[in-house]
Amino acid sequence: MFARRQNRNNDRSVRFLRPRDGRSPIAGDSGGGGSFVARALLPIATVALISLGPGSSPSAAAPEPPPPVLEPTAEQLVPQFWQRLAMCETTGRWDWGRYANTPQQRRLEGTRFEGGLGFAASTWQAWARAVRVLDDYPHAWMAPPLVQVRVAAYGLRHGGSWGCLRRDY
Repeated sequence: MFARRQNRNNDRSVRFLRPRDGRSPIAGDSGGGGSFVARALLPIATVALISLGPGSSPSAAAPEPPPPVLEPTAEQLVPQFWQRLAMCETTGRWDWGRYANTPQQRRLEGTRFEGGLGFAASTWQAWARAVRVLDDYPHAWMAPPLVQVRVAAYGLRHGGSWGCLRRDY
């Protein structure tokens, strides 16, 4: 299909290839139907566009999706001091007291102390009322960890104490 064209020095090295019919492989020809290269590459380009899908172009490959953003859990947002205190008081179970007097009751769980920080039920009611969250959370175990910490911080500022605070936290 292609013929070697000799250069001026009768050198048989290939300077460029030209189809035997004399048409330029790059420029458009006058024979109609577009350039030789375009006609030759049309099936390949069609396959490439079909494989990329609609609305895609060969130069713009689909970017990789960004990695998922992991939102911190409510427990991870709690300051370290309160996490350690909760670990000491209720082994970090912020819903302590939820299963009291039920078949799912955990060992040592009762109705006297509740929430991750082990609030006495009466203390929770007094401090939660002062912080204005008692209507939303009548029991400490119903409140999310950050609300429990807010109530506990109020209590600590006003002379409250926990048995585990005797340890070095």
